[in-house]
Amino acid sequence: MKRLLRALVIALSLVISAATAHAECAWVLWQQQGEISPSGSVSSSDWTWLTAEATSTEAECRQVSARFDATLGPKDADGYSSVTSKGKKVRVRNVCLPDGTDPRGPKG
Repeated sequence: MKRLLRALVIALSLVISAATAHAECAWVLWQQQGEISPSGSVSSSDWTWLTAEATSTEAECRQVSARFDATLGPKDADGYSSVTSKGKKVRVRNVCLPDGTDPRGPKG
């Protein structure tokens, strides 16, 4: 239940932040990664967010995201690619967000 609630809060914050963004601000390509356990799942505590690249516009960010996506391979129904990195299977997805929007949530 906590996992579902956390996922809903993150999804809602992403939708709200994208809807309120201004086109003239800088954009950041974030990459969400989670190690896949032997059972095939990713624990909610195992997800990490990394910044991949900053761009001037949303369109540029989406172009960079598409370039990254091409190297990751096919996506599943949820928009994640599964890759093997350093012997571990990892789920990965790219998300463009306005500068100043942190998908990890508030600090402190």
